Amino acid sequence: MKKIANGMPFINDEKAIGKWDFFDIVSSQYEFNPIRVLNPTFNKGFKEIYFLPEGEKYWVFEGWTKGYLLIHYGGTEPILTYKYTIKDIAGCSYMFIEVKEKEDTYIEVLKKVSERHYKLKEIGRRENINVPFVFDEKIIGSWNTVGFVDSIDEFCGYIKPNDTFWLRKVSFCPNGQAVRKYSDEEWHDKWSRGVLLDQTKSTVSQSRYTEVAGFPSALFPSPSPSFCTSISKKPVFCSRLTPASSTDCTFALCAKVFFVSFPFPLAVPF
Repeated sequence: MKKIANGMPFINDEKAIGKWDFFDIVSSQYEFNPIRVLNPTFNKGFKEIYFLPEGEKYWVFEGWTKGYLLIHYGGTEPILTYKYTIKDIAGCSYMFIEVKEKEDTYIEVLKKVSERHYKLKEIGRRENINVPFVFDEKIIGSWNTVGFVDSIDEFCGYIKPNDTFWLRKVSFCPNGQAVRKYSDEEWHDKWSRGVLLDQTKSTVSQSRYTEVAGFPSALFPSPSPSFCTSISKKPVFCSRLTPASSTDCTFALCAKVFFVSFPFPLAVPF
């Protein structure tokens, strides 16, 4: 019998397969009314979810089985198991996902917008990563992750040890190669002035070089929401630096934000 990531057996649920879009956030199913939406503005939860056939996983969705959806935010984070139920109301199907986070408990309501049996390769979205290389001496080096926030404006200076983050380091080499080192793997990418080019997912992260707390900083937004298979408001990575010398600076990946220190130059070809 096929099992999903947390060891549960896969049980098919034909009503779940397809695409679901965010509809509302409620505290209980009893207060839900499709003609009286309480929270029409998407500000937490997931903007869209694809339930792929056979419980197949993608992005942070680590798979599913009848009545349960698995979420994994990467690294040493635990695999979360969320219960779901489906109700048909006035000719439409609604999914209720019970979300329990550290400081928040709520029910996200999604509306089914397609019953199509999507394939994984169909739902990925791509950007043009064929960008001419333009050298930028300011970002050459190895940048270590030191913190995590929701947005650039929340950058306040609190630092956590590097090994607490899934993304540990990003190295920019003079030849346009870039390496992202995670807790369990390395991704080899490319870069050009103002952009980090993801060679695996074909996405482009825009950048902005500035100063934070008096030290040079490079702020790198993650790919825009329209190019993600789904968008979660839950923070993923970010940070700030503790200067060790005048050469230290800060690096941030924003939208989901990373800040990392730049302790020394690095000119190693990959």
